[in-house]
Amino acid sequence: MQEAVGSVELLLARLEEMRAEYRLALPVRFAELVAAARRVRLQRATLGEATRLAHTLAGTAGSYGFPEFGDACSAIEQALIEAAADDGWQRVETALAAAQARLPGAA
Repeated sequence: MQEAVGSVELLLARLEEMRAEYRLALPVRFAELVAAARRVRLQRATLGEATRLAHTLAGTAGSYGFPEFGDACSAIEQALIEAAADDGWQRVETALAAAQARLPGAA
Protein backbone atom coordinates (compact mmCIF):
# COMPACT_ATOMS: atom_id res chain seq x y z
CA MET A 1 0.00 0.00 0.00
CA GLN A 2 2.81 2.38 0.90
CA GLU A 3 4.40 1.74 -2.53
CA ALA A 4 1.19 2.87 -4.24
CA VAL A 5 1.05 6.05 -2.16
CA GLY A 6 4.67 6.79 -3.03
CA SER A 7 3.96 6.24 -6.72
CA VAL A 8 1.00 8.60 -6.64
CA GLU A 9 3.06 11.23 -4.86
CA LEU A 10 5.81 10.91 -7.49
CA LEU A 11 3.27 11.18 -10.29
CA LEU A 12 1.67 14.28 -8.77
CA ALA A 13 5.08 15.86 -8.28
CA ARG A 14 5.99 15.18 -11.92
CA LEU A 15 2.68 16.60 -13.13
CA GLU A 16 3.34 19.77 -11.15
CA GLU A 17 6.82 20.01 -12.69
CA MET A 18 5.34 19.63 -16.17
CA ARG A 19 2.72 22.29 -15.42
CA ALA A 20 5.43 24.68 -14.22
CA GLU A 21 7.53 24.04 -17.35
CA TYR A 22 4.49 24.64 -19.54
CA ARG A 23 3.68 27.85 -17.71
CA LEU A 24 7.23 29.11 -18.29
CA ALA A 25 6.98 28.32 -22.01
CA LEU A 26 3.59 30.01 -22.47
CA PRO A 27 4.80 33.58 -23.06
CA VAL A 28 6.99 32.46 -25.98
CA ARG A 29 4.29 30.24 -27.44
CA PHE A 30 1.73 33.03 -27.09
CA ALA A 31 4.11 35.48 -28.78
CA GLU A 32 4.35 33.03 -31.71
CA LEU A 33 0.56 32.98 -31.90
CA VAL A 34 0.32 36.78 -31.83
CA ALA A 35 2.90 37.09 -34.61
CA ALA A 36 1.16 34.45 -36.72
CA ALA A 37 -2.25 36.05 -36.19
CA ARG A 38 -0.94 39.43 -37.30
CA ARG A 39 0.71 37.89 -40.38
CA VAL A 40 -2.66 36.55 -41.48
CA ARG A 41 -3.89 40.08 -42.02
CA LEU A 42 -1.01 40.70 -44.42
CA GLN A 43 -0.83 37.27 -46.00
CA ARG A 44 -3.91 35.06 -45.89
CA ALA A 45 -1.81 32.00 -46.67
CA THR A 46 -0.72 31.94 -43.02
CA LEU A 47 -4.28 31.43 -41.69
CA GLY A 48 -3.70 27.71 -41.24
CA GLU A 49 -0.57 28.28 -39.16
CA ALA A 50 -2.26 30.85 -36.91
CA THR A 51 -5.41 28.81 -36.35
CA ARG A 52 -3.30 25.70 -35.65
CA LEU A 53 -1.26 27.58 -33.02
CA ALA A 54 -4.42 28.96 -31.41
CA HIS A 55 -6.10 25.54 -31.43
CA THR A 56 -3.03 23.83 -29.95
CA LEU A 57 -2.63 26.41 -27.18
CA ALA A 58 -6.35 26.19 -26.41
CA GLY A 59 -6.13 22.44 -25.90
CA THR A 60 -2.84 22.26 -24.06
CA ALA A 61 -3.66 25.17 -21.76
CA GLY A 62 -6.76 23.38 -20.56
CA SER A 63 -4.86 20.13 -20.11
CA TYR A 64 -2.23 21.85 -17.97
CA GLY A 65 -4.76 23.58 -15.73
CA PHE A 66 -5.12 26.99 -17.39
CA PRO A 67 -8.71 26.78 -18.70
CA GLU A 68 -9.34 30.54 -18.88
CA PHE A 69 -6.29 31.03 -21.10
CA GLY A 70 -7.38 28.02 -23.17
CA ASP A 71 -10.83 29.51 -23.68
CA ALA A 72 -9.23 32.81 -24.70
CA CYS A 73 -7.10 30.97 -27.29
CA SER A 74 -10.24 29.25 -28.62
CA ALA A 75 -11.75 32.72 -29.08
CA ILE A 76 -8.65 33.78 -31.04
CA GLU A 77 -9.03 30.75 -33.31
CA GLN A 78 -12.67 31.61 -34.00
CA ALA A 79 -11.90 35.31 -34.51
CA LEU A 80 -9.18 34.44 -37.04
CA ILE A 81 -11.55 32.26 -39.03
CA GLU A 82 -14.26 34.92 -39.02
CA ALA A 83 -11.87 37.79 -39.78
CA ALA A 84 -10.40 35.97 -42.75
CA ALA A 85 -13.94 35.65 -44.13
CA ASP A 86 -15.11 39.24 -43.59
CA ASP A 87 -12.07 41.43 -42.79
CA GLY A 88 -13.15 41.91 -39.16
CA TRP A 89 -9.62 42.22 -37.82
CA GLN A 90 -10.61 44.20 -34.75
CA ARG A 91 -12.14 40.98 -33.37
CA VAL A 92 -8.74 39.32 -33.68
CA GLU A 93 -6.98 42.17 -31.85
CA THR A 94 -9.67 42.11 -29.14
CA ALA A 95 -9.28 38.34 -28.74
CA LEU A 96 -5.48 38.65 -28.58
CA ALA A 97 -5.74 41.31 -25.87
CA ALA A 98 -8.17 39.17 -23.87
CA ALA A 99 -5.82 36.17 -24.05
CA GLN A 100 -2.85 38.33 -23.06
CA ALA A 101 -4.78 39.38 -19.94
CA ARG A 102 -5.41 35.71 -19.08
CA LEU A 103 -1.86 34.54 -19.75
CA PRO A 104 -0.73 32.84 -16.54
CA GLY A 105 1.76 35.06 -14.77
CA ALA A 106 0.77 38.18 -16.72
CA ALA A 107 0.72 41.29 -14.60
